[in-house]
Amino acid sequence: MNGTPSQEEIDAVAHFVEAARELKDSPFFKQEYGSLSLSMREGAAREEIEGNFPDQQIIQGAVVPFRRVWHQGEVCYHARVVNILRRYEPFYRSFLTPILFTDERSLAGSFEWTRDCGLTPTEVIDLWLNTRYHHVGRGRPSLPSRDDFDRFNESLGPVLFEFYFLQSLFEFGISLFNVLQCAEGFLRTAEEQGLNPSFQPVTTRDPRIRRGTPGYTPPKESAHHRVWRLRRRNDYRGISYLLDISNLTDEVVAGLLVHCDSFDHFTSEAGLSLEHTDDFEAARENEDFYAMGGAIDTHITAVRNGKCRRGFVGRRRDSSLVWGEDFVPIVTDQYIAFRAAYLREPFE
Repeated sequence: MNGTPSQEEIDAVAHFVEAARELKDSPFFKQEYGSLSLSMREGAAREEIEGNFPDQQIIQGAVVPFRRVWHQGEVCYHARVVNILRRYEPFYRSFLTPILFTDERSLAGSFEWTRDCGLTPTEVIDLWLNTRYHHVGRGRPSLPSRDDFDRFNESLGPVLFEFYFLQSLFEFGISLFNVLQCAEGFLRTAEEQGLNPSFQPVTTRDPRIRRGTPGYTPPKESAHHRVWRLRRRNDYRGISYLLDISNLTDEVVAGLLVHCDSFDHFTSEAGLSLEHTDDFEAARENEDFYAMGGAIDTHITAVRNGKCRRGFVGRRRDSSLVWGEDFVPIVTDQYIAFRAAYLREPFE
């Protein structure tokens, strides 16, 4: 650690860790829950698109801790915490840059129906939080109003408008969990130097507390339900995106995992055609991708490798796949871990 952080800075990071852990433990982000998708047939009109979204109470359970890291006036505002981490930990200066949420890298903002709608992913989060969840409209001139909400709800349609918000919220949360691991490491290093938060953080993981809600606890898993759960874990987001855009069902994946001991073997058996491009951005502009996905290293993998890799994949309408940057190397590693977790007994 370079220099000595102030007590206020230590407390800000500790508050961030507390809020981010609570967010990560919320059902919206928890590994067994990922009910966020659109249903449509090819060529369907915008008003014919249907949404598959989490229960309203699940969403509300996520936006409560989310507010503490999102709003600029909060002690643990995410950008402030990132600046603290960069200031005192040299490694984080380069590590954090590619994993932070930005409008330009957001998949939610790259869909054809959101790309030119007049709202960035950051703005759509602000709009929903300030008019529907945290506030009820403009409290000061700089905040969006309910008229703004109604206007975009009309232009995008209720289904796409809410999907845009939830997908942006999800992407931002995933990036926060990488920052969380950095923040936890920062606090451990500070503690070794005798620097501790001035308060006792609240934990949602106290082993003496049993948490569960009927209807939200998954039943005993079958082979394909085991795959369903793994596909919703943050550590396997890259391989999960690939499975999603390839339209491989949980039942098919479960069967392949038993005997495919490598990613190459898996793609061969699944009949997936993967083509590399040196310029994915150009490919995205020039080709009519039916669906897209991305992958990024977890904090632990990045530390082990000494760098943070990222990559993207797009599916053409003929079902062939185009990938760029480090997408395949990332999902190759993720596949090995994914398969090991699937075969492990007892399943965790």
